Amino acid sequence: MSVKHGITSKDVARVCGVSQATVSYVINNKSGKRISAETKELVLETAQRLGYHPNSAARGMRTSLSQSIGIIMGRPEDNGFNDILRSIHKVVREMDFTLTLLPSHRIIEDETDTAESMAFYSANRVDGLLFAFCEMGTKAVEILNESGIPYVVLNAHGVWTKTQPEYQYIARAINQSAELCLANRSERILLFNYERRKKTSSRKFDLFEASVSSIYPEAVFERCSILAEGRDESEQLADISARLEQGGDYDLVVSATQRLGFLVQYAIMRRRFALPQRPRHICLDDLHAAQEIYPTITCIDIPLAEMGAYAAHQLLRTIKGLPFEEKRFDGALKVGNSTE
Repeated sequence: MSVKHGITSKDVARVCGVSQATVSYVINNKSGKRISAETKELVLETAQRLGYHPNSAARGMRTSLSQSIGIIMGRPEDNGFNDILRSIHKVVREMDFTLTLLPSHRIIEDETDTAESMAFYSANRVDGLLFAFCEMGTKAVEILNESGIPYVVLNAHGVWTKTQPEYQYIARAINQSAELCLANRSERILLFNYERRKKTSSRKFDLFEASVSSIYPEAVFERCSILAEGRDESEQLADISARLEQGGDYDLVVSATQRLGFLVQYAIMRRRFALPQRPRHICLDDLHAAQEIYPTITCIDIPLAEMGAYAAHQLLRTIKGLPFEEKRFDGALKVGNSTE
């Protein structure tokens, strides 16, 4: 968006048909005047369309806003990180905010995990928090809700705030994976997940097993948890290879995360490089780089950039006092060579 120089709050007020004071209250997120959500949205959208960008430093002094949002990445090592970050930064920049990268946490479980990011807010260093692909515990959500800090979460449940929805954006892709299992008659299935903080449960695998069992009751499932903390990839790979050798002939191996997906595929190919590969392999995560290697891995295509931009937009709305707008995202199964 090109910035139109010379645009003032008076211009915004004239176009909206409101007073200049109303524009100031909305733009600076000041309390003390009752303004409808419709008027707030009109003023903000008009300001953006006209290219009105008040000086960030001056506005910060007047309103105690830092003009920055903090982002906590649960999986910064993943290939989709840059896509998410770019889309978030674009939205933030257009709204005259900056982006502050806070220490990453894969699991946000309780006050220990929320304390650091909340401290940035209390110190007026950020105006809101965006948790991207963090596993949010019930206690952590309660703490954030009670604090009144504006926050938005982007994870397997989509983009949300206050209450984590039951629906997951991978639901459609998991049903498609189940249909593929039936088509390929994949009866013996091994599921690989990471063990973190002594937790081995996987909501993804619960959904996957239920979906497969509903249409292919002959399927038999085994789960294997790979210890992640304090161990490098060579040690994890050794565990995966050992389990594949120990278990015998599986029809299908399913991995839960991006990093596990690459390790599992490598272990299968090192064991026996042949196409069609055996066992087949599905990764229940987005693998951006998977389509650039051979054989390609069947995985989930997730609209990461779109979700990142939407999450940033909703967080900025929340900071401005506007209501959160719910939107449902859906992933789709991207079939590769690993399930031929």
